[in-house]
Amino acid sequence: MVLRKGDELRNPSGASYRVRTDFSSKDAGTSQWGFVEGEGAEYFAKRYLSPVNPGIKALGSEDVKRQRRSACAVFEERQQRLNNTLRDCSAAVTFVDFFAFGDESNRHYYKICPKIAPIATVEQIHAASAFAKLHVMQAAATALTMFHDCGLIHLDIKPQNILIHGTNLERPQAYLIDFDNSIFCLEDIKGAELVGDMSYYSPEVAERIVTNTLASTLTQKADIFSLGVVFFEYCTGHPVLATYGKEFYQWATENCKKRWILEDIDLWGRNSASTYQREVNGMFTSLISNMLSFDVSARTSLKEVLAILKKIIALIESEHMGYKLQEAYRDNRILEEDNQKLNEEIEELILIENQYESLQLKYKEQQKFLEKYKKLYSNNEELKKAQEKNIVKLRENLNDDDKYINFLEEKLHFYTNLSVILSVWVVPSVLWAFSTLPFFPLSFGFKVQREVIEERRPLGESVLGEPTEPPLLPADVPPPEKSR
Repeated sequence: MVLRKGDELRNPSGASYRVRTDFSSKDAGTSQWGFVEGEGAEYFAKRYLSPVNPGIKALGSEDVKRQRRSACAVFEERQQRLNNTLRDCSAAVTFVDFFAFGDESNRHYYKICPKIAPIATVEQIHAASAFAKLHVMQAAATALTMFHDCGLIHLDIKPQNILIHGTNLERPQAYLIDFDNSIFCLEDIKGAELVGDMSYYSPEVAERIVTNTLASTLTQKADIFSLGVVFFEYCTGHPVLATYGKEFYQWATENCKKRWILEDIDLWGRNSASTYQREVNGMFTSLISNMLSFDVSARTSLKEVLAILKKIIALIESEHMGYKLQEAYRDNRILEEDNQKLNEEIEELILIENQYESLQLKYKEQQKFLEKYKKLYSNNEELKKAQEKNIVKLRENLNDDDKYINFLEEKLHFYTNLSVILSVWVVPSVLWAFSTLPFFPLSFGFKVQREVIEERRPLGESVLGEPTEPPLLPADVPPPEKSR
């Protein structure tokens, strides 16, 4: 029964899961893997291709079915025993559910484990700094140590079975998965039952696979060899390349003794320039060489691996601290210079601020002066308008004066001409008339006036109310004649 995305995976006990992805056989050996969802959480699911639990409609004789069921019972008991042993190991990812599921013919076993997403691949670890790579190796060695403390041998240590988790590579946490090859210490396993990746097997495990015998007792140091191959891959970016079989491990180990393939190891990516970097790289290369030792008794222990890694990390940290102190000193000097520049800039800003305030005061004064000027200008405009009006009036007055002068000139000309006429014609005639009749007009006037007055006043009174007297006349003037 093949499960696809969206199908339901059910445990006979009642738990059910929804398949999120199609199951894949990539790097899975005799199994398949995928992701499922149940109760709001996502899990990693592993489907075993063998053994297969026969159903009531399974093909084959009853003896064959009985043998298959017996093998399934041993498989179930082993899986439960391993899981119970590792339940308290925080570095091992144990299953939360284990059951057989299928149809009436065959049922495959499924293991449901928590999903842990790794933060880096082998390529990313190789590209990281030496400090980060060493911390990843330390986390992996620590996880394997905790696994070994449970009395188990993993026998399938490879990069895919070491999940690097955490916030970053300098503070990682490693988890071990895939315990199908795992055995208890002092337990034997035939080579045909080993289904892991032969590229990472130790020489003694490879020999057991090739001969399919119990050639030698397997120990936890077989995992140390595999971990050394993983460390080699972390540093170089590629695994130890060769063909499968015992010769491969003899070849790899013999060349490790000759330090031929170890020339590729460089924590700094072939850039070990300083003395301390070459010293650290030499220590690390020696560690890898001891981990890949052909002689199991000479192979270093995990305790020694952790101690050497811790020492190398301390050396890098101390050197890094020295660099940090130098950088801090340089940064301090730079900071002091920057502080001095900042103080100078602050002083310049204060000066600029004072100048700005002075300019503001000048600006306000200029504004006031401008307002006064505007007022004066407006007053000046009014004065100009008044002056223009006065000028117009003056011009009008001048025009009037010119007219009056012209009038006076005309009068003067008239009277001048009149005086000339009088002096030439009238005066001589008047003088001639007066010479002939000197007082005739005057005496005639008096006479007429007197007659009028006397006609209006009472008899015997003068004009002033006094008695009338005859007027005095000059001696040479004869008395007027009485009117008739």
